[in-house]
Amino acid sequence: MPDNGQAIGIDLGMLDFATFNKVEKVKSPKPLKKKLKRLRKLQRHLPLKRERK
Repeated sequence: MPDNGQAIGIDLGMLDFATFNKVEKVKSPKPLKKKLKRLRKLQRHLPLKRERK
C-alpha cells in the first residue's frame, strides 16, 4: 500500500472487538450467550419429554 500520510489507530478490547479511530466499532462475537439461550429452551422442554414416557 502506498503511504498516504494518514495514521489509523486500532484498539482491541473486551466489550468491543475492535475500535478504529474512536468512531467505528466492531462488536465482539458472543457465541456463549447464543448457546445459553438455546440450552435454556432445551432444558425447559426436557421434563415434558420425560413425563410422556
